[in-house]
Amino acid sequence: MPVVESLNTPKGKYASLRSRFPRLSPSACGALAVAIDDTIAVFDGWGLPRSARLLQAKQLLLRVNATQSYGTTAQQLKETANAIIVANDFYLISRTLKSRRADPIILELKESLGGKLYENKGNKQTPFDIQSQFWFGTVLAHSALHPAVIDSKDTRPDFCISIGTLSCAVEVKRPHSGKAAWRNISTAASQLRTFGKPGAIVLDLSACVGVDGLIVHGGPRTTRQTVERRFYRLADQLNARVEKYPHSDKFQRIMMIVTYARFFNWVVDGESDVDMGFFFKTSTQPDAWASLISDYSRRLEEAIVRGFQRISGNPLSIRRTWH
Repeated sequence: MPVVESLNTPKGKYASLRSRFPRLSPSACGALAVAIDDTIAVFDGWGLPRSARLLQAKQLLLRVNATQSYGTTAQQLKETANAIIVANDFYLISRTLKSRRADPIILELKESLGGKLYENKGNKQTPFDIQSQFWFGTVLAHSALHPAVIDSKDTRPDFCISIGTLSCAVEVKRPHSGKAAWRNISTAASQLRTFGKPGAIVLDLSACVGVDGLIVHGGPRTTRQTVERRFYRLADQLNARVEKYPHSDKFQRIMMIVTYARFFNWVVDGESDVDMGFFFKTSTQPDAWASLISDYSRRLEEAIVRGFQRISGNPLSIRRTWH
């Protein structure tokens, strides 16, 4: 089956937009607006239509730069946060695209770029799901795992990656609630079993742990601790259900479960400031092709950790689960 090598391993500076400013500030939002212009230029080269989502984010970021304020109301802070996330995510995605357009990628990016600036119950969820999928694709690209997309109308994973001589499949899901998280992980296992390669399931649990739009008064520790507690509790519950799953062998070829939650929280204490980052956990599966696959699982985890670190630009604190 034909494979489209969709995402390059970026050269030089790894950490998204950190080369343009050392820390987030209202002035730095002007640099983010310029980064949107760079992103649009790449998408223009792929023949993608101009994205109202990106243009709206650009206007918001220019306003923040001009007024030197993130906003004064909860709604304005939420809009600014989403503009920053959209600018950063699609800049990252655009830096990993090859110059030659690939039709399977075009179709998904077009849908994601056509979404609303920020998510709410009245908006279509698919654009945000695809954004999450391709954001993790950039993690794989920064991990030098050479993520590729299969050009096929049949059941296919989101990405194929290479760990040495082993070809693996990766399925990314973005559940919107704790109950949906298990349904998503079960569906992903069925999809990967059908595909027939060893694989990894990736869950973006950001929406499940309620990190969207958190505004707190006081220091950032409270927020981080709240997000951390919710995230690890849910991640541990999901991993426990996978390990004890009795109904079929569909998890047998799953090498690893990767769970993560990204957060962008405003800290309101006199002036608005931001606390942003992510938590993630990797868990290898005990029955995944036994010792034959265990070395590849470890190499996969090390690569993904490297990708997360290169995107964040900071050392990581990692909670591992080895069997």
